[in-house]
Amino acid sequence: MSTKVGDRILQWYMVHPLLVSRPPAGSVIRQQVCPTCDQTVSCVVLGVAETRKRRRIRAALALAAAVTTVVLVGLTVVNFDPDRNFGVTVPLAFGAMGTLVAAAFLCDSWLAEDGVWLRNPETGRRYGRLGPVQDPFHGLTYK
Repeated sequence: MSTKVGDRILQWYMVHPLLVSRPPAGSVIRQQVCPTCDQTVSCVVLGVAETRKRRRIRAALALAAAVTTVVLVGLTVVNFDPDRNFGVTVPLAFGAMGTLVAAAFLCDSWLAEDGVWLRNPETGRRYGRLGPVQDPFHGLTYK
């Protein structure tokens, strides 16, 4: 469903929980049936162990980025020179901002990882996860 607001079009999607049977190990390509239109969509489904492993890796990277952010902010405060010598302070501040952004993206990735991805029927590869994804052949979306 879409709504026109001024010169922009807002699109609204329904979220449907899909019941997925996971393989005991590895990954498998499954055909899921949309509960609204009864069309099939191709999904890549990881096993429970693989999904947990991916989530743990992303959580560890997010934690490392958060700790690095705190350390860089501390170094920025300690090395601040009120006499206008910003030779060390500016790179440390930009590094802290960069690791903060990385920590935010990694936390989002950690929370969004469920081990099930939509698969592009043309290329056979899964869709990327940067932003919401819509299958152009069906209209099924996920975040």
